[in-house]
Amino acid sequence: MAAYLNLEAGSSLGWGILPEGTPHEARERDYFFILGFWSWGCFAGAGAVALARRWRLPAAAGVAAVLLPLVGNWRSVDRSREPEASAASQLGHALLESAPANAVLFLEGDNDSYPIWYVQQVEGVRRDVLAVTVPLLPTTWYSAEIARRSGLHWNDGERVVGARTMSDQRAALIAAAAVRAGRPVVASPALPARDRALLGSDWVLSGPVYVAGSAGGTDATMPARVDSAAAGDWAQRRGAGRLVPPSLSGDDVVRVMLDLLDCPRLLTRPTTSQAQRDSLEVNCNLR
Repeated sequence: MAAYLNLEAGSSLGWGILPEGTPHEARERDYFFILGFWSWGCFAGAGAVALARRWRLPAAAGVAAVLLPLVGNWRSVDRSREPEASAASQLGHALLESAPANAVLFLEGDNDSYPIWYVQQVEGVRRDVLAVTVPLLPTTWYSAEIARRSGLHWNDGERVVGARTMSDQRAALIAAAAVRAGRPVVASPALPARDRALLGSDWVLSGPVYVAGSAGGTDATMPARVDSAAAGDWAQRRGAGRLVPPSLSGDDVVRVMLDLLDCPRLLTRPTTSQAQRDSLEVNCNLR
């Protein structure tokens, strides 16, 4: 079963609960099961060809049957049209180009990590920024690679008040190491306020990124401030009130990405009710 699912035993969220040495996965998601998906596809294809032969149809009929799911699902996987075609690039460029020089940028997960990796590694944009994907930090190899690439040093044995997972623990220690090295600490707008509070304090939304004003704390109830000048400049460059076209694939990830980039404009716009303001602050992780 472990070979079929490509998944080791153990929980990624059991830090501090499970015994030391328990195998962990960085994240338990469906893409770990790729070997299982491939196996199922091979069996389905073999079955389709076998049925075609039994019914004395050409073998090509079985191949055509196998291709039906591809044709039927093409609209859901096609990323050649807008808004899918450029959403990831927009997000990656926006976060990197808004970060201060030599910043350590903490990311929430897939939606903000992959765009950053592509823009940095393929397009060569803002390689001075160190991207740290928080959910990957429980793995030994990833934290070791962060240390190797950045030259930052920290002690995993040092406990951080308020840290509930290994991700929290290491992220806070890396942020503290960045401050000691004189590097700005920056957070993706997708990172929840509770996680951001462990990385720094006096947070300011400067354009589409949060920038820490001082070293870490644990008070997640303190809302971040909005740099109105930076927000206005960002809104002017991005285009005020630009509507996100509906996704033809039905995937809401594109909307989530582009909505994050609209937070600076929305947070400086007058709202009609306190409930609307509260909802906006939560969605943009202002608090």
